[in-house]
Amino acid sequence: MTANISETVPAQQLADAQARIAELERALAEANETQTLFRIMVDAIPARVFWKDVSLTYLGANRKFAEDAGLTSPEQMLGKSDYELSWREQAELYRADDRAVIDSGVAKINFEEPQTTPDGGRIWLETSKIPLRNAAGETIGVMGTYSDITPRKRDQQALIDSEAKANALIEVLPDLVFVVKRDGTFMEYHARQDSDLYVPPDRIIGQSVSTTLPPPLAAVLLEKIGAALDTETTQSLEYSLPLPAGESYYEARLSRAGEGTVVVVARNVTERKRAEAERERLTTEALAQNERLDRALSLQKATFASTADGILAVDSEGKVITANDRFAQMWQIPADILATGDDDQLLGSVINKLKSPEAFLAKVKELYGKPAETSHDSVELADGRTFERYSAPQRMGDQIIGRVWNFRDVTERTKAEEERARLIEELQIANRIARESSRAKSEFLATMSHELRTPLNAIIGFSDMLLLGMSGPLNEKQAHKMERLKENSRRLLALINDLLDLTRIEAGRVEIVQKAFSPKTLVERLAAQIESLAHESHLEFTTKVGLDVPPLLIGDEKRIEQVILNLLSNAFKFTEKGSVSLTLDADETHWALAVSDTGIGIPPHAQNLIFEAFRQVDGSFSRAYQGSGLGLSIARDLVRMMDGKITLKSAVGVGSTFTVTLPINVPAAETQHVLEPVRN
Repeated sequence: MTANISETVPAQQLADAQARIAELERALAEANETQTLFRIMVDAIPARVFWKDVSLTYLGANRKFAEDAGLTSPEQMLGKSDYELSWREQAELYRADDRAVIDSGVAKINFEEPQTTPDGGRIWLETSKIPLRNAAGETIGVMGTYSDITPRKRDQQALIDSEAKANALIEVLPDLVFVVKRDGTFMEYHARQDSDLYVPPDRIIGQSVSTTLPPPLAAVLLEKIGAALDTETTQSLEYSLPLPAGESYYEARLSRAGEGTVVVVARNVTERKRAEAERERLTTEALAQNERLDRALSLQKATFASTADGILAVDSEGKVITANDRFAQMWQIPADILATGDDDQLLGSVINKLKSPEAFLAKVKELYGKPAETSHDSVELADGRTFERYSAPQRMGDQIIGRVWNFRDVTERTKAEEERARLIEELQIANRIARESSRAKSEFLATMSHELRTPLNAIIGFSDMLLLGMSGPLNEKQAHKMERLKENSRRLLALINDLLDLTRIEAGRVEIVQKAFSPKTLVERLAAQIESLAHESHLEFTTKVGLDVPPLLIGDEKRIEQVILNLLSNAFKFTEKGSVSLTLDADETHWALAVSDTGIGIPPHAQNLIFEAFRQVDGSFSRAYQGSGLGLSIARDLVRMMDGKITLKSAVGVGSTFTVTLPINVPAAETQHVLEPVRN
């Protein structure tokens, strides 16, 4: 039989347990109430809200967001990814933004992006995303909100279109247009050509009508401007100005355009005024005009007869109106057939000369059925010739009265284009062969470099053993020759290494490894490696790391070290006295390593050439400074592969400075926190 709880548990303990249970029940109720209130609040706001975990899976969303996704409730969003929703086309874009916010811990606020709606439509959103953190401050996901700004985008586009239409309207106006303030100051103007203006264009904007126009006209214009602004009515004005071409007459209309501004539209009516003043001479002018028309018709006929194109004109019924001699020559049409004016007979005489008569007749029939259509195509003849065929309706006012056919012999041009296409194809084949040859060369050089390095390393090793006396002592002459053998072997090995690097770069086999490293440690290691060379050269060598250089950077430390060692070796090689220095500096976006010397310098004409493979300032066999001419070329290519650049400043007899500039890429705060003790 079970004992009574009150008999087995002390009364005070029982009371404490009941109190804790009651407290837990209250906390649970408050949490449920808080969650309910949060859901009500999130669902009530007009914006769309969502939140995801670090794997970019949806943890929740408000109701409006779920509806945008084509779902009926926020609960259906749980566990889904963007690939499963209506905007799957933009999934990569959205997830990239989410990942950037999570990885950087930096919010991305009020940016615009597109979205595909459940019905397949497209809308524009204004989105903000922030990192979602737990109580410990750790990023556990991302939270975002967006609003539909499609109407605003449409309004913006409508405003842009409206402004474009207004500007286009002004541009096509033949009139002068000015925007003027109440005090007569010109704010804007439009003129078809500068010769229409009374003063040069640079004396208009910002100037006053009082200083640019004759005083009587300026006074009247200021009065009209004031009236247009005060009465809000359109004002009219007629005036004349002495222009270089003679006295010109204008009609102007002034309308209020805004607070304190007026638009003035001035039309040149000089011709009309002159016509009115010389009405009695209209008969003489008409006769002169008729004479000019006759001359124009004569010129037109001469042009029609002398053009290299064959021209045929038919009326709306298809009857031949006219054709030039060139047309008859091109198509070899007998004069009696052309004289009949019968389009059917004309077609019958040319049909047997065509390579594809059916296509030709089909096009003619199509255009006769569509009088307003224009056409441009090519026609191949049986004898190998090619004609370009142009066809357009002949209009008189708004009425179509016939059709004009124009034929141009493009046989030679067509042959030239075919020949050009053939030559281009041959050039492409030659380029492919050249690329294959280059690839084969690079593979051969890479293979030979590997094959040569093995025996050379053995030679250098055996030389060291002999110099150490491991096979017996050497006399002075033998030791000297062995040193020469060792030195030349090392020089040859360096050349082979350069060739290997060059071929790897050309073949795209060099991989840039991005890892965190300490720039300060890099400088110290470079200084240690170059110390013996500086001692042997009797040159002062200094290093300096700027205060703005980050303690840790991300990059290929090995390749950077290779580049700088090459620059330092060159600096010591070409410097007989003075100093060599290595300096590191940085700004907000880049960091730079500069190698400076007080050596012989590089003449201007050679400063670009030295970065080319196998090129040196002195390329003769008797040059004073030995080397393959590959070091700077390899350095330049490696720096480019790291998204950087290498620049040179040099003066003969003064010295040179090579600067390697690379983009700043610092590790994340967590990585930096872990690596800093190791680097220090």
